[in-house]
Formats: sequence, structure tokens, C-alpha cells
Amino acid sequence: MIKALTFRLIILTSALTLTLNCYSYTNQQLPDSLQKVLSSSKKDISYVHALHDACKILIGSDQVLSISYARKAELISKELEYTKGIAYSQYITGYSYSLLNEYKEAYKYYLKALQNFTLIDDKYYIAKVCNEIGLIYKDMADYDDAVKFYQKALQNAEAINDKSFSVKLLINTGVVYLKQDKYKEAATYLYRALRLSEDEKNFSQVALIHGNLGKLYMEQEVFTEAENHFSLALNNFRNIGNQRMEALALNNLGEVFTKLSLNEKAITYYNSALKVFNGLNDKPAKADCFKNLGILYMKLENYTSALANYRASLALYLELDNRSTHLAELYALMGGAYLKQGDYGNAKIYLDQAILNEDKINRKLDLLLLYENMYFYHEALANFKNALVYHKKYTELREEVLNNEKLQEINNIETRYRTEKQEQENIQLKNEQEKQRELIGKKEFQNRFLIVGIIFFLFTVVHFYRLNKQRQKNNKLLKERNNEVEVKQKQIVKINDDLQASKDQLKLANINLKDLNIRLNQVLQKKTSELHQTSEELDTFFYQSSHALRRPLVHFKGLLEVLKLEKEEIKVFELHDKLDLTFHKMDVMLSKLVMASEINLEKKRDELVNFHKIITGVWVYLGLKYDTSVIDLKINVEDNLNYYGNNKLVEIFLQNLLENSINFKSIPELRRPEININIASDNDKVKIIFHDNGIGIPQKQLKRVFRMFIVASHLTEGFGLGLYIVSKAIKKLDGEVKVNSQESEYTTFEIILPKNKGLIVEDITFEKKSKRHEKK
Repeated sequence: MIKALTFRLIILTSALTLTLNCYSYTNQQLPDSLQKVLSSSKKDISYVHALHDACKILIGSDQVLSISYARKAELISKELEYTKGIAYSQYITGYSYSLLNEYKEAYKYYLKALQNFTLIDDKYYIAKVCNEIGLIYKDMADYDDAVKFYQKALQNAEAINDKSFSVKLLINTGVVYLKQDKYKEAATYLYRALRLSEDEKNFSQVALIHGNLGKLYMEQEVFTEAENHFSLALNNFRNIGNQRMEALALNNLGEVFTKLSLNEKAITYYNSALKVFNGLNDKPAKADCFKNLGILYMKLENYTSALANYRASLALYLELDNRSTHLAELYALMGGAYLKQGDYGNAKIYLDQAILNEDKINRKLDLLLLYENMYFYHEALANFKNALVYHKKYTELREEVLNNEKLQEINNIETRYRTEKQEQENIQLKNEQEKQRELIGKKEFQNRFLIVGIIFFLFTVVHFYRLNKQRQKNNKLLKERNNEVEVKQKQIVKINDDLQASKDQLKLANINLKDLNIRLNQVLQKKTSELHQTSEELDTFFYQSSHALRRPLVHFKGLLEVLKLEKEEIKVFELHDKLDLTFHKMDVMLSKLVMASEINLEKKRDELVNFHKIITGVWVYLGLKYDTSVIDLKINVEDNLNYYGNNKLVEIFLQNLLENSINFKSIPELRRPEININIASDNDKVKIIFHDNGIGIPQKQLKRVFRMFIVASHLTEGFGLGLYIVSKAIKKLDGEVKVNSQESEYTTFEIILPKNKGLIVEDITFEKKSKRHEKK
């Protein structure tokens, strides 16, 4: 066994070494951005984090590669003295080994990770690592050590108030105690978990806890309580849509109804569970369900059907190579079935197999069944000495399992749980009643205050009524004078209102005028700057274009002179080709100059721009001028992208970018030329990433490429107007363009176009305000 394990470790180590040396830490499953970081030579903390991210992606599909990444991250973290990186790398390594069922290696790395997480007092990962170690001990049936690590994990989870993880650890601890038949301890942890998960309203955990409590009461033969808990588990799993757990609850309820002699109901539940297990192809669950059906038919004394179900269960367990507890229990059951049929030969075969595996049976109820069948077997063969031995074992174990004191302790725990829950509900109800009484007291005070206010109001009304009577007598004498005063007051009020309205309108007009002046100044400054820049560009444009146009004309004239002198027909054709080429260059030059002038003539528009349609149209057009079949063009435009602007300007800058990439493409014999265009919405902007793998731009030329008549590379022929036109068109669209390039590698243009139009002079209008008051 040790040699085999050593051999497996040697193979695994060799695989890891080969992966570290040959794989270059890249994988098709990893995103390009992550592969780019991993391929860099800079080894820092961000590189360690990138390795960890790669592990998270690969750990479910390629544990060996995940281990290689984690080991490299550990080495780099040690060089950087980055303790958290060391600890997390060791944790990932341990977890990957556990998925490969290499528990010895997993345990070794978990212990290292635990030591380092303890150094930095990272309670969250201390809890996670302790939980994983506890799971290893549980799988190895070392339940005492499993409990020790679960409890350490629980202390740290509670210290950081991680209630969800605390519930998980309470359940794990309760399940281990249940496997040890320590029902009191199991009940204590499970009811603690139930109280927390109910407070958190985590119905998945509530369902799981009820399922385990059902098993606890099932083993204590308190079947009504077991039925209650299994039913609660069933309802919760059904509500959250967990089919497998719902089927397990159905299977458990079938066991309960078997014990309660509700046989038809039990068969219905078993069949419902089998239907789900078949759909999920869950072989272990199907095997358990067949075994339970066999137990039911044994109770009905239908031994043939019982054996048929036992054999179906045995076939599934053998297929799964499950040679532990389940097989030993099944051998005992099958031996009992043959015993009931009087087939002592087969009974002996299966009972002997069960006895051989007696040490693998952890549940005492399964041992009870085995001792009971061995007792009946030896008694049937009149071997009373052995029958007495197994009867004694059966009696002692039954007294231990069905200990009333233990059951009373469990009931006390349940009672305490229900009492605490009721007290908590009573406290909550009492608080609500106190709030209600306070609210009623406030309302009573308000009502009293209201009554006093009403009385005071009535007294005031009576008092003012009397005063009013007296005033009416006095006012009668002054009525005529008051009428005259009122007429004058109305006139004065009207005059004041008109003055106030005029004042408000004047104030508003001043504000609008001030705002307009500010905006006009801003626009004027912008336009002045643009006009100055345009004037400079125009001077440069005329100067450079005149020289650029004169060169082909001089060349053209020279070729004509040579043509006049040349008499050989072959050379005449060659001169014709050169004339044609010169004419073509001049035509391209003029088209670029026309395109540059068109940009100035274009106005801002609100047209819906279809980027994909424009790019494909331009590509077809360029295909008539150039050989584009050797270039891969990839276009990715975000769905439902809405951008409104000038289609012509967008077409101009995209055409010149594509033409630039074609002219300066990579040599096809070295690598196939590619152009990638990604267009996406970014809040209130549109972001265009234009990338090619061409010959690139020298770093010293990057700042000058958008100037007119600047040619960055002389490997291909150009006029230095393409990128100038790109910049000019994007600027006309109120956008901006940036360039990044690596010579002989790639060139990337990043273009940002705003969705909202900028302020222009034509947009400024005077807002008309209606008068508040008109003369009547």
C-alpha cells in the first residue's frame, strides 16, 4: 500500500514538474487578460493574485494544473515575504489534492496553510481550513479529531460573526456526533444550528437540519418525531427546488412509515424517491432506496421481493466499489432474509461476510440487526452456545442504543430549544405590546390636547363673535369711507403688481443675458482657438499639399520627356506603367485632400449610426483597391448600441483606419494579418478599440502620427494624411483618439465619442418668457 502510494506521488510530482517547465502557465480556459499577466516577467503581489485567479478557474476541471499554479504562487510569495499569499497558495494546493482524493498530501498542505493563516490571524480562512481538515478526518472515520477541528473552525467563524458558516459547522459537528451515536451532543449542536438558521431565514440549512434531527429520532425509535422532522425537511427542500434532497426526505419518510406499519404509504414514498433518483442517475441513493424496500417486504414476510430488492441494492453498491458500511449492513439483511426462508446455506454465506466486515459498521443499529440475525441463525441450528453469545451482544447493545436517559436528554435539549424560542417570541411580543401601549398613550394625550384645543377654540369663537357684533356697529359708520379706500388700495396694488412683474422680468432678463454672455464668451474662445488652429493647419495644408502635388507632376513631366526619347517598345511600356502608377498616386493624394476638405464642410447631425454596416461597406470598397483576402477582420459591436452622429464622418475615420492597417499590415509569411474592432457603450460615451498586428509605429513617432504629411514608416508608401484625417474627423465629432503601438508587434487606437452633442453657436437661443400679468 505504501509502495503504491509512493509510486502515485512520484507520478504526480513528475506531472507537476512537466507542467511547470513546459506548459508556460497558459491554458485555453483562462481569459486573454489573465494569460497576458501570467506571461509577464514582473513577479509581484498582483502576479500572485493572478495565479490564484487562474487556480479558481481551473480547480474544478484540472486539479493538477491548479496545483502547479498554486505551488508557483507559493514560491513567489515566499520570495516577496507575502504571508497571506503563501497561506492561500497552500490552501488551494490542499483543496486540489483533496479533489484528487490524495488526502495525505491535502492534509499536509492544509496544516501549513493553517499555521500561516494563524500567524496573520485571518479567522475566516482559519475556519475554512479547519473545516476542510475536519472533513478529511470524517471521511477517514476519525470522528474525535474531526470534532476537534470543527469546533476550532466554529470558534473562529463565531469570532467574525459569520452566521451562515457557523450554522454549516454546527451541522457538520452534529452529524459526526450522530455517526458516533452520541445523540445528546448531536442534538445540542443540531438545535443550535436550527435556531441560528431560522433567525437567518436560511431555508436550505433549516431543511438539512430537520433531516438530520429526523435521523436522530429514527435511531432512537421515536418515529412520530422522526416523521415530523422529515416532513419539515421535505417541505423546505420542495420549496427551494432541491430535487435530490427532496427525494432523500421521501426515502427517509418511507423508512418511518415502514416502522409505523403504514406499508402502502411507505411504498408510495419509496417509489416517488426512486423516480427522482433514476432521473438524476444517483446510484448510491437508489441502492439505499432498494435496501429500504427490501426491509419493508421483510416486514410483510414477502421474502422473495425482499431478496430481489436487496440484490438490486447489492449490485449498485458493488458497481460503486463501496466495500464499507453499506455492504456489511446489506450482507446482514440478506443473511436474515435467507434465514427466514430456511435457506441456511446462503444465510451462512452472507452472515459470515457481514461478520468479516463487522469492524467497518459504525452505526450501532446496524450492529444490532447483525447480532439479532446471528442469534436466530445459531438458534435455528441448535448451536445454543454461539446463539447465547450473540443474544448477549444484542441485548447489551440494544440497552445502550435505546437508553431512556439519553432519549430524555435529547428531549430536554429539544424542550430547551423550544422554550428559548418561545421566550424569544414572548420578548418580541412583549416589545410589540409596549410599543402599542406607548402609541395608545400618545394618541390619548393627543386626543386630550385636541379636546382642550376645541374648547379653547369655541370660547375664542364666542368671544370674537361678540366683538364682531360690536365692530359691525362701528364699521357701519365707516363703510362708505372704507369702500373708497378699498378702491384706491386696489389701484395701488395693481400698480405695485405691475411694477413687481416688470422688476421680475428685468431681473430674469439680466440673468439670462449674463448666462448668455458667459456661454457666448466660451463659444467665442473655443471658435477663436479652433479658427486659429484651422488657419495654421490651412497654411500648412496649402504649403505641404502644393509640394506633395508638385512632386508627382514633376515626376510625370520627367517621364513624358523620357518617353519622347525612348524608342524601344518594351521600355515604352515600362514608362507607361510608371506614368500610370504616378497618376494613381496623384489620384490617391487628391482623394485624400478632398476627404480632408469634406470634413470641414460636414455639419453636426443627429443620425443613428450603424457601425457594423459602415465597417462592412468600407471593407468591401477597400477590397476593390487592395488584396484583403490575406487579412482577418473581426468586428464586435455591442447589441442595441445607440449612437447618433454624422454617418459620413464616422465612415471617413473608419475607412482611413482600415486603409492604414492594410498599408502597414504584418508580412503574411511571418504571421497572418489581423484587424480587431470592438465597439461598446461606456455610460454617456461610445468606446471604439481598433487593434491590428501590423508592423507598428516607432515610439519616437507616436506623438506626431496625427499631424498632416507625417509618415511613420517608409516600409510602405503613404502620404501622411490618413491618420491626420482620422484625427480631424473624430475631433469634428467632439471625440478624442489615442494611439498605443509596439514596433513589429501591434498598433491600437482607442476612440471615445460622446453621445451628447457639444455646445455650438447655432444651439444658443433666447428663451422667450410670457408676461406674468397682462393689463386688463
